[in-house]
Amino acid sequence: MVRRLPRLLCAGLLAAAPTISLAVATASPASAACTVSRTYRLGARAPAVHCIEVRLKTLGYQTRYVDYYYGLVTVRAVKRFQTASSLPVSGVVDQATAKALGIWVDPPSPDPLGLVRRAPLAPGVNYSFGTTHSSYPAADIFAACGAPAVAPVTGTVAEVRTENLWVAATDNPAYRGGRYVAILGDDGARYYMAHFASVRPEIVVGARVSVGDPIAAVGRSGRAGSCHIHFGLSMPCPGTEWRVRRGVIWPQRYLTAWRRKEILSPVAELTAWFGAHPSACEAAMADATAADA
Repeated sequence: MVRRLPRLLCAGLLAAAPTISLAVATASPASAACTVSRTYRLGARAPAVHCIEVRLKTLGYQTRYVDYYYGLVTVRAVKRFQTASSLPVSGVVDQATAKALGIWVDPPSPDPLGLVRRAPLAPGVNYSFGTTHSSYPAADIFAACGAPAVAPVTGTVAEVRTENLWVAATDNPAYRGGRYVAILGDDGARYYMAHFASVRPEIVVGARVSVGDPIAAVGRSGRAGSCHIHFGLSMPCPGTEWRVRRGVIWPQRYLTAWRRKEILSPVAELTAWFGAHPSACEAAMADATAADA
């Protein structure tokens, strides 16, 4: 069974949220599909490197090895771009180079609300996550089957699916997450978690949760080969969809910060992303399988 927060209630919650002044990028990455917010150089391996390589390839400077690794091929491509852009030729993607590429956003700053966040697993649970994901920004957080999953933020349950509807033969992308929970944080961001073995009965649409509250059990429902939590960050769309909900920015740096008990908000980066992709929700809601989400 799937339930979701009514559109008007969702809008009301967002309207009631405190007003936050956000610092976003001064250079709009309008033609880029991803962003970076720090310097990258030879030897780096990260989702942001893939972002750089894809952008260089789009502009015709890099033709191979789009693979998340900042190797010599990428260094040479960066130097060619810097030469053509009248920038200092270093082979390093610094702020000036990233701005010229159209992929720079200012680094996320601490949450002005002081809102505490955490990885969606109970204290004492061993977990790990990689630096990459398949074909879009998200994180797979691996933990033992049945481990208790918790709310990563204080907010309101916006969407819940308690049945595993995924069938391999049809592979409906709207069902790939299996059992899932999406929380609309008090910061206005949407925190999506999927592949649960079960969802707790009190986790229903409209329920209030505090950071650390139990919500589900780790599993492998949907299209999953091993027990883990798919974790995605986005802003809520006004209608039913799954393509944006699954994740639009890389959550790894936030998960790392939260693991260190740092207060770090994804809202500024999400705001910048949606500003650069104003039709993302419209396109997602128009998908042929959006109504199944």
